[in-house]
Amino acid sequence: CGTELLPYKRETIDLSNSGTVVRAPSTKGSVYTKFRMQLTAAVVRNVLVVLIVSVYVHCCDALFFSSLESKGSSLLREPFATEPFATETVEHKKEYFSSDNDEELISARAWRTDQGLSYPETEMLERMGKSDSGIGLSGGGLRAYFSTLGYLRGLLDLGLLNRTRYMSCVSGGCWATAPYIYHSSKYASTPEHFLGPIVQPQDFNWFNLREIKNGCGRKVPTSLDVILLAAFDLFYKEYNPLGVWYRTITEVFLKPVGIDRLSLFSWNRSTVADIIARNPSLIDRDFVLPCDGENRCDHRPYPIINSAILGPEISAPFGLFHMSFTSLETTPLYIGSPPVHTVTYAPGPLVSETNRTDTKENRRSTMMLGGIVEPIAFGGRTYGSNKKLANGTFPKPYLGLRENHSHGILSVPRPNEFFTLANATGTSSWAPGSILAAESVVNNILNAYIGLSSSYWSPQPRKTNGIFSTDILLADGGSIDNQGLLALVRRKVKKAVVFITTNIPLKPRSEYNPFMKLPSDSDIDSSFSSFFGFFDLIPDPGFDFAHNHIFSRFAFPWIVDRMQKAQAAGKGIVVKSKLRTLRNKWWDIPGGHEIEIAWVYLGRVREWEKQLPKNLYYKLVPKGKEEQMNALVSSGPYKNFPHIPTSELSYSPEKGNLLASLAGWVIQQNKDVFIEMLS
Repeated sequence: CGTELLPYKRETIDLSNSGTVVRAPSTKGSVYTKFRMQLTAAVVRNVLVVLIVSVYVHCCDALFFSSLESKGSSLLREPFATEPFATETVEHKKEYFSSDNDEELISARAWRTDQGLSYPETEMLERMGKSDSGIGLSGGGLRAYFSTLGYLRGLLDLGLLNRTRYMSCVSGGCWATAPYIYHSSKYASTPEHFLGPIVQPQDFNWFNLREIKNGCGRKVPTSLDVILLAAFDLFYKEYNPLGVWYRTITEVFLKPVGIDRLSLFSWNRSTVADIIARNPSLIDRDFVLPCDGENRCDHRPYPIINSAILGPEISAPFGLFHMSFTSLETTPLYIGSPPVHTVTYAPGPLVSETNRTDTKENRRSTMMLGGIVEPIAFGGRTYGSNKKLANGTFPKPYLGLRENHSHGILSVPRPNEFFTLANATGTSSWAPGSILAAESVVNNILNAYIGLSSSYWSPQPRKTNGIFSTDILLADGGSIDNQGLLALVRRKVKKAVVFITTNIPLKPRSEYNPFMKLPSDSDIDSSFSSFFGFFDLIPDPGFDFAHNHIFSRFAFPWIVDRMQKAQAAGKGIVVKSKLRTLRNKWWDIPGGHEIEIAWVYLGRVREWEKQLPKNLYYKLVPKGKEEQMNALVSSGPYKNFPHIPTSELSYSPEKGNLLASLAGWVIQQNKDVFIEMLS
């Protein structure tokens, strides 16, 4: 039942029962040549269109922004109205917030996060017997995706996932987490089938190196080029570009396991019944649930999908020294930004005000961030107490939750487009977002063309002015925390396993002494270093790690020292550390919390390499630098393995199988550590 995928021949794949077929072109023949020429022409055509539009906006920006201001300071985006499968959503759309129209409301649960919140899922997970532990699955594109499949298969074989409470993911880690948690048994009969096998290095041969069975999570991503699919979607299907990334993520990672682009999501049948009891209009909507809604789903931890809130759309582009990125967490029961802040955003100092009606001062925006709401309510647009409806009443929510209540049920505006798993997974992996929000006129134009945004409001109590929604820019969670660790620490887990699937090899002691030299981006992953207070003084437009200091700097060199020793031992970079948190006001992390963390750093594994068949060994190991563990193979089909660049989004079956099996082998070789941490 596993159709063979050869290196230079790619087959037609039926992605769903609906018969949607995506044809991946063969790399030979006139059909592919014609397609490539058509694609090139389409790219050139659309680039010219963008340039023309850019010139037009630049020349007529006064008229443009005055029109924008008259529409409420920001454009209401409706990115999916042209999709054939969005008919139902279009039928429900209203101009909810005009004083001339009645608004359609959703009854949704909401929680404050400024009173020592006990998260809504805590009691439920304790009743399920889940240990106070979590897994952090880092970002890194397809490199992180295939590594995560291998890590999860290793933990599943040890019987540890049924004990783990949380699975916090970012970017490529979420590409694996969302379908693993929510895949239907109709598409992947068992979790083992979805994750795929761990092949021992000595057992690799021509057949199992290429074999991927139908229903396995490794199948479609090794059969389609993610960027090519997105380009084809954008330039040939003529969809609105704002939704291309969501659709691409759905086609490659979600739809093959039965998750539709517009399907709502929750945790179990009881939570869905509660939602529908409050909102009968949702009775005909599809909900995806872990284990198809079965009451017992012990082997799937509670997922946290991490994205980043960059700031209000009206204030972009932000200057390098004006970035105040914060988190957006999507879970089965709620979405929101738990740390409570009131932040003033302003455009960068290089933004020109010439011939603009919206000056920098007018584009300054103050937002309240904090609180969490049910997924069905996220993305609705609301105005404050000075905006009456036609019936003389004020829109809800009025002043948010009551001052003396930690949670409650609010009547809130129904979103024009529900925030689904596709939105959450796509947003978490939208790496260009934070770069496009940087200070650049070109970036600002591109952001308006392909940026991801949503309407945001906080349910936190207000004494005056009421709740106003703000159109915000969203981006990859890796722009603030590429390991998903902050979400776990905020929930005060006692033990965590953090997988760092980075593209930066760890330098050995011969090249980097952590006791004598401050870390640089070339020595070790910078997201990891930021937890100990080490980050670049000159900000990178793609990342904002400046707020991440939660552990003592003195612990850093000792942990890196043990990592380097594990690297030299040759069975995987896996080390444990006991740490105590420092008070971090920005991320709402209290000081003094003790946590034990097992760090798993991606890298070459010498003992694994030695067991490979000779013909494969010479393709994966750099000649003459076999013992230099930060040296990578510089050419061939496995170039830079296993630190394959994040930008590479086309993997062969061989590369995917090798990466997943390497990750799983590391779990097997260090099983005592993982059993101690998660059992």
